[in-house]
Amino acid sequence: VRTFASHVQKKTPDGAAHGSGEKKESTGLLWHFFIVFNGFGLEFLTSFNIITWYPNLVLTGTLVILPFSSANVAFSKASTICPDWNQPSWPSFLAEGPIEWAFASSENFDSFFNLFKNEKSNIIMLENIRFYFEEEKNDPDFAKHLASLADIYVNDAFSCSHRAHASIFEITKFLPSYAGLQLNLEIDALTKITSEIKRPITCIIGGSKISTKINIIKNLIPKFNNIVIVGGMANNILKYKGFNIGKSIQEANCDQIIEDIFSLSKKESCKIIYPKDVAVGKNLNGSATIKEVNKVSEDELILDIGPKTIQSINKLIEKSETILWNGPAGYFENPNFAKGSFEIAKKIVEKNKNNIIYSIVGGGDTIAVLNQINVINNFNFVSTAGGAFLEYLEGKELPGIKALN
Repeated sequence: VRTFASHVQKKTPDGAAHGSGEKKESTGLLWHFFIVFNGFGLEFLTSFNIITWYPNLVLTGTLVILPFSSANVAFSKASTICPDWNQPSWPSFLAEGPIEWAFASSENFDSFFNLFKNEKSNIIMLENIRFYFEEEKNDPDFAKHLASLADIYVNDAFSCSHRAHASIFEITKFLPSYAGLQLNLEIDALTKITSEIKRPITCIIGGSKISTKINIIKNLIPKFNNIVIVGGMANNILKYKGFNIGKSIQEANCDQIIEDIFSLSKKESCKIIYPKDVAVGKNLNGSATIKEVNKVSEDELILDIGPKTIQSINKLIEKSETILWNGPAGYFENPNFAKGSFEIAKKIVEKNKNNIIYSIVGGGDTIAVLNQINVINNFNFVSTAGGAFLEYLEGKELPGIKALN
C-alpha cells in the first residue's frame, strides 16, 4: 500500500502530496490490482488517505480479505474496520472500476482458494507473513496451511534464508521446493569467495565493532591471502599495538579477540593489514588532518584512513584476482572523511572495467558509499542480504538453504 500511495502521488498532475489539506484530481490513472489482505490491510487503505485525497482514482481488479489470526473480517463489519467507509468519496471509488470484492470467512475458506480458476487473477500477494507469530516459531501447522495454497514452493529470498521460519524452512516439508534465480545468483557469487576461489584474494572489512565481525574474519583467514581492517574496527587494533587513538570510537575488552586474529593469520599465512596513517578531526563535522598513527592527540578522532594506507590497499587490489568488501574505510557521511572509501571503490572499478578482478560488495553502508559516487553497477555482485550475507561468510549453514538441499 505504501508503494501504491507513492505511485498515486507521483502520477498526480500537480505533484501534490496526499494529506496536504486540499483534494486533488488523479485523472486518467488506471490501477489494475489483485491483492490478498487480511483485515489489517483495510486499515492501511484508510490510514494512507488514498480514497480521501484521490476520489477520481480508477481501480480494477480483485481485493481479497483473508481471515487469518485475529483479523477475521466479514463484509458487514467493513465499516467497523474502516471508519471512513461511508465517506462521500468511497462510493465513487467503488463504482468507478469493475472491482471484484472477495471476503473469505471460515465457512467458505476451503473453496475460496480456487481463485486461479479465474484466468484474470493470476497472482495472489500475501501481506507481510511475519505479522503471524507462527511464522517466526516455524510452526508446522502454519507451514502446512501456507503449503495448501500451492503446488510448488520457490525461495527467492536469500536475505531471509538465515531465518528458520515457517515460510522459509518448515514449508519445504510439504511441497516440492526449489531455489529461485536471484537466490542462485547470490549463492553462486558467494561461492567465488568461499570455495571456488580465484587467487590472490583480498577482503576489506570495516565497521564499528570488531566483535560482530570476529567470526567472519576467523572463517575467512584460512581462505584469504589478505585481510584489510579499516573503519572503527581498526582503532582497536591500533590501540592493541600501543598507539594512542584519542577520542576515537573503540570497543572494550577486545585484546583477546585481536590476539586470536593475529595468531590464526600467522598460522594460515594470511596477511593482516591495518592503517599506517589516518585522517583525524576534532569532531564528526570537522575538517580532516592527516597524521601518522603515532601522532594522534588525546582530543582527536580517527575518522578515515590516510594516503599511505590508501596507497597500500590499492597495491593489494592491483595484485588481487578476487575481492570482498564489507564496511567503509571511514566516516563517509562527512565528505572530508570519505576519501579512503571513495579511493578504494575507484580502484576496484578500474580493475573491474578491465575484467581482471571479481568483486563482491555487501553491507548497507558500503552500498551507500558506492551510490554516492555512482559506481554500484561497476561491481560484479552487490549483496543487499544483510544478516544472511554475514552469516554465510561466517561459514554457518543457513536454514533456508539447508531446507532446499
